[in-house]
Amino acid sequence: MKYKMLVLDMDDTLLTDDHTITPKTKHMLMQAQELGVYVVLASGRPTPAMTKFAEELEMARFGTYMLSYNGAVITDLKNDSIIFEQSLSVDDIHQLYDFSKEHKVAILTYVNGAIVADSHTEFVETERYITGMPLKIVDDFKAAVAVPAIK
Repeated sequence: MKYKMLVLDMDDTLLTDDHTITPKTKHMLMQAQELGVYVVLASGRPTPAMTKFAEELEMARFGTYMLSYNGAVITDLKNDSIIFEQSLSVDDIHQLYDFSKEHKVAILTYVNGAIVADSHTEFVETERYITGMPLKIVDDFKAAVAVPAIK
């Protein structure tokens, strides 16, 4: 059976515990791409937290795709263009924020390539560690999130 596409989750699948791709795995994925197999990254991670891995695997050269935010964004890497995006409205995000405060749970989102939260929690720190993205703690979450967001 000839495979046409390999769709790979990132955390605890493609990536090791130190958030790297092993040389052997990279070699095999590069070899698969050279043979015409599409390698697609699929993750709950935000797009900016996946890009360096797509670049490491030279995925744009092979004309493939990346699914980020649990599939809410699909990027055509060959053209560096978004071919699908499902975002939350500002009103929805503000309602979710109110709900999170009412139920005393942490909430964060992503704006302009940064994690945005109103407090520093273990959950927020874990997200920053996993994604490697900058963290912006804001006094007014609703004011800081004035545009639709993906997740």
